[in-house]
Amino acid sequence: MPHLVQMSKRYGKKGLQVIGVHRQGGPDEKVIEKAKDLKMEFPVAKTGSGPVQARGIPHLFVFGATGKLVFSGHPMDKEAEKSIKRELKGVTAELDTGAKKGFGLAPRVKNLSEQRSWTNADGKAIKAALVSIEGDSAKLEMPNGRKVSYPINKLSEQDQEFIESRKTAK
Repeated sequence: MPHLVQMSKRYGKKGLQVIGVHRQGGPDEKVIEKAKDLKMEFPVAKTGSGPVQARGIPHLFVFGATGKLVFSGHPMDKEAEKSIKRELKGVTAELDTGAKKGFGLAPRVKNLSEQRSWTNADGKAIKAALVSIEGDSAKLEMPNGRKVSYPINKLSEQDQEFIESRKTAK
């Protein structure tokens, strides 16, 4: 765990989001106490399951910005940090300054829409939630939590009308 705390501090400003999962069934008070002792400044979920079965504790899953699993194994494995560095290359971090530090999951900011399917002018589908409208761009939150600005005029007419309705609903 201390290694994950270090990685979170080292790469957090570059876009790394560490989420701990406690799966050993201990009392919450003990987990909270341990999180405070280790100065963990990332959320810890009480239970969880992943896209693949984890063997051994500790176990690290690294997902890229697209949500693809790029590493699964021990956090001290040299490939773990290499995969993190590789995935962070070129990624612009958009940090949620309102996120709570410490035990528990960070609160979610209410979006202007739930996650839905959008269609760009070329007919390509994009799954995202509308976070905000900034001038001629819509800020969208992808399923993996990444936020991107997307030109409104590059969306289908129907989606442009939907965004217009959200401007007046604000």
